Amino acid sequence: GDVFTNDNVGYSEKDVTFLPKNYVLDLSKVIGKTSSTYLSQGSAVYNWMLLQTPIIKNGDMVDLYKRANNVFVKVKAVAVEDGFINANIKVRNLDTNKVVEGKVRSSFEVEAL
Repeated sequence: GDVFTNDNVGYSEKDVTFLPKNYVLDLSKVIGKTSSTYLSQGSAVYNWMLLQTPIIKNGDMVDLYKRANNVFVKVKAVAVEDGFINANIKVRNLDTNKVVEGKVRSSFEVEAL
């Protein structure tokens, strides 16, 4: 699905008499989310249509780092799966070619576990 942005979503006037009541009224709850289905222009957006958008996508280059006992090590890695903030994902260390698990800290940083 497409990501909702200020350019592709907005308000429109509709008769909601026969619509299910779980449609979204607040655009801030929609912007940045991914649509789970195709929507034509003017369609109502419902809560069930909103998916979190991964902050890191499979194939993205990231910094993989580990902090321990005043030592900080950082290497380049490639995400091997999509990831959300504070979620665990697998990344491939480009120096060793090993796949390790880490916690997503930003759109370009993963902390090794």
